[in-house]
Amino acid sequence: MRLFVGVSLGADTFRGDDLHLKDGDFHMTKAKLGGMVARFSRTTVWVCMVCACNAQPFDGGPPSDISNNSNSGGSTGGTGAGGGIAFAGAGGEIFVPSAAAPGDTGPSSAKLLATLDAPWGLAVDATTVYVAGQGDPPPAHSLVAIPIAGGQPNSIAVGSNWTVAIDDMRVYWGDGTSIRACAKQDCASSTIVLAQSGSSHGIAVDATSVYWATTSERTVMKVDKNGGASSVLASGTYPYELTVDEANVYWTDYEYSTGNGTVMSVPIAGGSPVQLAITKDGNTMGIAIDKKNVYFTTGDGKMMQVPKNGGAALTLSTDLGNEPWGIATDGKNVYGVSEPLHGPGAIVRVPVGGGATKVLASGQVAPVGIAVDSAYVYWTDVEAGTVMRIAK
Repeated sequence: MRLFVGVSLGADTFRGDDLHLKDGDFHMTKAKLGGMVARFSRTTVWVCMVCACNAQPFDGGPPSDISNNSNSGGSTGGTGAGGGIAFAGAGGEIFVPSAAAPGDTGPSSAKLLATLDAPWGLAVDATTVYVAGQGDPPPAHSLVAIPIAGGQPNSIAVGSNWTVAIDDMRVYWGDGTSIRACAKQDCASSTIVLAQSGSSHGIAVDATSVYWATTSERTVMKVDKNGGASSVLASGTYPYELTVDEANVYWTDYEYSTGNGTVMSVPIAGGSPVQLAITKDGNTMGIAIDKKNVYFTTGDGKMMQVPKNGGAALTLSTDLGNEPWGIATDGKNVYGVSEPLHGPGAIVRVPVGGGATKVLASGQVAPVGIAVDSAYVYWTDVEAGTVMRIAK
């Protein structure tokens, strides 16, 4: 038996094994459900389930395409123009139609660092990879520290949602109700609450402050690294992922009224938000910066680049599949995840300014978070439950 599922949210909360969705707080692009992955639009607003009996068991091939279903839906999460969601049998996956992945370059030389339950965002320093879990507790996915070359994962805090940030001394994360920090060397006994917060997604730090996006309250927030009164830097739309430099906070946003995705900035000291880029064919997803540019991904599978002071946006890649989330840069190349509908996902590299897309690692299931250091690319795969790395 094969089950075809469309997911929607009204005023109620829908919970699954690793899924917590709530009206006004729907911000994930995929969710792990009992060993399966669902990829959704952030604006899906309908529910439909159809059971197709006597179908062939899922055998690893592509799920049936129900994109011609007459129900309307969001840009990627519904049926109709947005495509159907095919729910395979036990051990299968939920998919929405998307663009194909870049060409497979053959066997990957990637190294497995650790296996975890539903790993999502990650941050890397010279010795350790820090990994946050998928979604808002409950369920409570631990904040985990892994040796940089792989080894036994160490749970350093209970309850982490989506992303994690670090500086030289501390780790910063959200747990669904607050923004927290702890010392890298002794997290358990040094954890402090910096600010109360609803569901947070993106989080970043500079020399003095912590910044985060609240998807439930739809604000970009700031608080001192030692706690105190938090302040609102921007509000009113749907901030998603964010990053910061010495002058500004940058974030991806979604405008419900128009259906457009935007890239925004605001001075770290406060001021008027500035729109740097807009996409009229889907939401904006992940974000990264270097000294000159902002890089971001879009729900329809693009990797893009725009100057920090605004201007024409440049498309670096168009074939990253369905709602690619992770993006990182080292100033020379931009690294991202590819999440196709049919076939394996991949980790890809594109030169800053444009050029050929190179597949660094193929054979991934549902890669999401990505980070780089001087030598390696690191990523999480939420469905495979893996944290990986490969030489740049």
